[in-house]
Amino acid sequence: MPIVFRYDPVTDLRHRVDHHLVLNVDFAQTLAEAAGVSAPGAEGKSLLPLLREPSIPWRKKFLIEYWQPKEPHWVLPYCAVRTRRDIYVEYVSGEEELYDLAADPYELRNLAADPADAALKSTLHAEMVRMCSPPPPGFTP
Repeated sequence: MPIVFRYDPVTDLRHRVDHHLVLNVDFAQTLAEAAGVSAPGAEGKSLLPLLREPSIPWRKKFLIEYWQPKEPHWVLPYCAVRTRRDIYVEYVSGEEELYDLAADPYELRNLAADPADAALKSTLHAEMVRMCSPPPPGFTP
């Protein structure tokens, strides 16, 4: 999801488009650093270093998980891993989704059952298992 971020002491009124993976959990750390205070217990990473120097090492993937603790369950619990190019999702039911976001940004063609993408699916599944620990209740990847 696009975000517009402006902080003149760092950006010097220059604009740029950046394709790094940032998350909403990064906002608290970013605002705290800009204010010169700490954000104990806040997750995420401050975006200010990225604004200063876009070539710094940055996250290449992140975990997405969902679990609704009580009925009704409109969406099945799941864990997913998202990279800049791909997303792999595994639901508590065992169903899987795999999308090439560069070729299919609207996620219309599920590649999870495509033998041509088996190696990518296996790699992303292993990463999802590693990152989704502990998994949501009732979910066994």
